[in-house]
Amino acid sequence: MVDRREQRVDLLLTARQQEEQAARRAFQEVLAEAEAAAKRLVALDAQLASQSRAARTDLLGGRYVGEAYRASAAELRREIGRGRGELRRIDKALDQRRQELSGAMRRRRAAELLRDRLVARRSAWRRQAEARLLDDQHAARVTGRPEAGRL
Repeated sequence: MVDRREQRVDLLLTARQQEEQAARRAFQEVLAEAEAAAKRLVALDAQLASQSRAARTDLLGGRYVGEAYRASAAELRREIGRGRGELRRIDKALDQRRQELSGAMRRRRAAELLRDRLVARRSAWRRQAEARLLDDQHAARVTGRPEAGRL
């Protein structure tokens, strides 16, 4: 039989588990966003490096590197700068989500410990009641008084 305290703790534990799952999903979403932003940044860096190598090859070959390269390289550098800013913003959000997840995990664990303590306390109480009953029954047999073994 589960008493009201255990029912309340079970409800609390369920709420804490749901809170942890929501925090974990939010963390995973921001983590995926961070990975996507990092991939975009790597792609932009690779594109800039490729354009720079092509321009260097053209210059070494005596060909003119036009204004189009300069404008394109400048735009890529701006994109890279924006990407780094976005990555910093996402990293801050990731840290916040990580802290929220950690707190949710601690609260869930505390609710689990509370439930475990209540269950252990109830079990100990039952063992003590059973031991008292056995002691009373033994005393009734030894003394010959039948009322001594009843609860």
